[in-house]
Amino acid sequence: MRPPFGSVDSTVQSTVTGAGYSLELWTLDTRDFEATSADQIVARLDTLLTSSATVHNVLMHDWATHTPAALDRWLAANASRFDFRVMPSC
Repeated sequence: MRPPFGSVDSTVQSTVTGAGYSLELWTLDTRDFEATSADQIVARLDTLLTSSATVHNVLMHDWATHTPAALDRWLAANASRFDFRVMPSC
């Protein structure tokens, strides 16, 4: 489960694990919801993801205006450099 805003306290932790789930948080935040263009998101991804040797959970939002176009462009240019996986929906 990905808690909204990444907010976790002992109550959230015990409730989630008690229900048989695990908490999944991101290691990199693209802040895509603040971007005014797809170019900004692509540049941020290029800055954040410099090595395929490190495992990252990248936070992006499907509702952010420029994210779909940025992600399409970035993936097309970088698909061979990384091993991508989608986390289960929460």
